[in-house]
Amino acid sequence: MAGKSINDNKENIYCFCVTKEADHVVKSIAGMDSAYKLYFISYKDINMVVGNVPGDEFTEDKLNNAASDISWLSRNAIRHNKIVDTVMKYCHPILPLKFCTIYKDKRSIEMILESLYTKFREALDYFDGKIEYGLKIYMEKKVFQEKIKSNTEDELKISGSNSSGRNYLLRRKLEKQTHETLNNEITLRRKAMHSVVSEWATESVSNRLLDPGTDNKDEMLILNSSYLVEDIYLDKFFLAIKRLNNSAEHEGFKFVTSGPWPCYSFSSKINV
Repeated sequence: MAGKSINDNKENIYCFCVTKEADHVVKSIAGMDSAYKLYFISYKDINMVVGNVPGDEFTEDKLNNAASDISWLSRNAIRHNKIVDTVMKYCHPILPLKFCTIYKDKRSIEMILESLYTKFREALDYFDGKIEYGLKIYMEKKVFQEKIKSNTEDELKISGSNSSGRNYLLRRKLEKQTHETLNNEITLRRKAMHSVVSEWATESVSNRLLDPGTDNKDEMLILNSSYLVEDIYLDKFFLAIKRLNNSAEHEGFKFVTSGPWPCYSFSSKINV
């Protein structure tokens, strides 16, 4: 969040993204407050997509304490993302800005556009003809674990003799080796799959492996990445994912894509 000398109890200007294009349709989109429509503040051949917000809703105190007000934060973050997603349908490329980038007046924004013009223009040129997609790879742990366990059992050759003590030790060794082999194999598979997909991407970033958030409690998230893909390689990008999914599905792997998204994962270096 980036409040910039805002006016409490007065209207401020909320900034969503920077674009080359200034499609008039954007001006019909409601901003953070539905009473205000979006508009453009321009400098040379770039435009900041903005909308007015009431000062009593986006105050310095609310911005500074947003982390403690989850309801306010969630509601406005979702609204922000939806607006940027909608703008992207009419203007491309866009350079998305951080949540709650707010200035007190038009002149402040014009100064930002002027001072960062070269950086903005280079970023927009770089993102032109590219789009961000997400990929998550899930693994059904039991299915893959059984395959690993079977292979490990063959290696250890569990004895069928009456020596319960020996078999107990062998089975303990099997459990430990299965666990180690499973983790090593997951790492190898993740790297190999990511390598195949990223071949068709200009850039990629790895995101945190959070809880998978699915109903299947045995499902494990093993890859969570974002890819910046040129339009001309989109077909090959998705074909690579489809082939990986088809070849690994029987082992319990599942590939889930998301997007297209504004290039949030690749525009973090632009700080206004």
